[in-house]
Amino acid sequence: MKNILNTIIISLIVIFSAKPDQYQRNPNIDVLNYTFKLSLSDSTDSITGEAILKIKFLSDGIKKITLDFVDKESTSNYGMIVSEVSESNVPIKFLQSDKKIIIDFISPSVKDSIKLISIKYSGIPKDGLIISKNKFGDRTFFGDNWPDRAHYWLPTIDHPYDKATCDFFITAPSYYQVIANGKLVEKINLNKNFTLTHWKESEPISTYLMVIGVSKFAVQYLQPFAEKNENEKCIPIETWVYPQDREKGFYDFSRAERIIKLFTNLIGPFPYEKLANVESKTIYGGMENASNIFYSENEIIGERKNLVTIAHETAHQWFGDAVTENDWNHIWLSEGFATFFQNVFIEHEFGKDSLINSMKLERQQVINYDERNPYSPLVDTTITNLIGLLNINSYQKGSWVLRMLMHQIGEENFWKGIQLYYKTFRNKNVMTEDFEEIMEKVSKENLKWFFIEWIYKPGFPILQGNWRYENKKIILSLNQIQAFNNSFQFPIEVGIFFNNKTKPIIKIVKIEKSKNTFTFNFDKKPDKIVLDPDTWLLMKSDFKQE
Repeated sequence: MKNILNTIIISLIVIFSAKPDQYQRNPNIDVLNYTFKLSLSDSTDSITGEAILKIKFLSDGIKKITLDFVDKESTSNYGMIVSEVSESNVPIKFLQSDKKIIIDFISPSVKDSIKLISIKYSGIPKDGLIISKNKFGDRTFFGDNWPDRAHYWLPTIDHPYDKATCDFFITAPSYYQVIANGKLVEKINLNKNFTLTHWKESEPISTYLMVIGVSKFAVQYLQPFAEKNENEKCIPIETWVYPQDREKGFYDFSRAERIIKLFTNLIGPFPYEKLANVESKTIYGGMENASNIFYSENEIIGERKNLVTIAHETAHQWFGDAVTENDWNHIWLSEGFATFFQNVFIEHEFGKDSLINSMKLERQQVINYDERNPYSPLVDTTITNLIGLLNINSYQKGSWVLRMLMHQIGEENFWKGIQLYYKTFRNKNVMTEDFEEIMEKVSKENLKWFFIEWIYKPGFPILQGNWRYENKKIILSLNQIQAFNNSFQFPIEVGIFFNNKTKPIIKIVKIEKSKNTFTFNFDKKPDKIVLDPDTWLLMKSDFKQE
């Protein structure tokens, strides 16, 4: 009865994995560009803004649209008040309430037409734009939008599915420097007190990546990275840290170029016009904002202990930023990929033993998480609190799935697949099935079983077994004993050690049932037998000599 119940539960999990997240999408419009004009001051936390949206209509007859934008709270000073909405400089009707702004156009849309909408507003951001003091007591302004906090200070479609280019025109006191997405276009001294800075991001990105940083900075311009491709593009690499952390920060971020070089060679061209590593007030250890990564000020200690974090956030420029999940439930396509590539960097920088230690640690983390959350698949539609998606499954299990897939289809096919996946979906949105399709194409294998077992079903194999030697034969018994989802099918390497050698003889066996027995002919009894000696399989095991 238990097995029947488990089968029913697993089937339901696979069915519900196709459920989209709860965000109400608008399939009738596509925001092509956001232009944000913001004025900041030290005399108040209130900001003054104008957002100009370039909107393409995908259907005829659209008269109203809804954007995400937090309104003024009745019980506090926080929130935004919209003073005017206009279409081509003509004021139009709007309604602002319940964290939304509904805009009523002058006339219904014509399919493929484009409208320019201006929204003027002011107020004190409760979130999204963090106005505070840094660890040295200096005033700072930092965007911190993930996952859906942009609409606390910017009127947007605050979901990853709608990507757009963006411009930031920031007016701020002249003693501050301003960093934002993309390329610095213009910097003008308006008077002796204020400076206008214009940054332009020419690649479409999700709104959670659209940020500014305004602070007193020490800025270092590193040797640009020259890509070896048909475009011969040079990528500026910059470090922006608080002046008091100048030496520590410049040291910590000095190896950024070698990380970009590694990932560019493995994946494809760097997607943006620069890479700036920025000390900030982000609430996360690192936040992968496109072309300007924000790091927690507590990460800057001058000992290069944040190299793995830098590798993780840099990998996001390709996966998460350029190739973006279309649905929050598929966040492993961002976080799992970045965790996998931080491990690629660990092996490249510190050697294979360091990689194996990292994978073993991640495996134990997945095991511990599963014990607390036994019915949670990698794509988990039961999680509606987006912060809850920042879990061990999304990061560590996602990384493990990619490592196992590489072993399944071979390293050559795997890297061809990664490159084709990036090339195909750069600046676009994806779902897990898009990645599956690419990997099936390059490997010429049907991988549906793999994705069902490891991504849409919960858990992992728990193996219990033993070995014995008799009549010049090694007899190996391996049983799957997990109480839930005991249908895993997978190859596993068996390391057979002789004469106290450190390098074993490798045999590969295929686990296809709950109970499995294998026999190998050897003239001599081995010293020991180890399951998965090179750490290719996500599993928990209890294995010993009989």
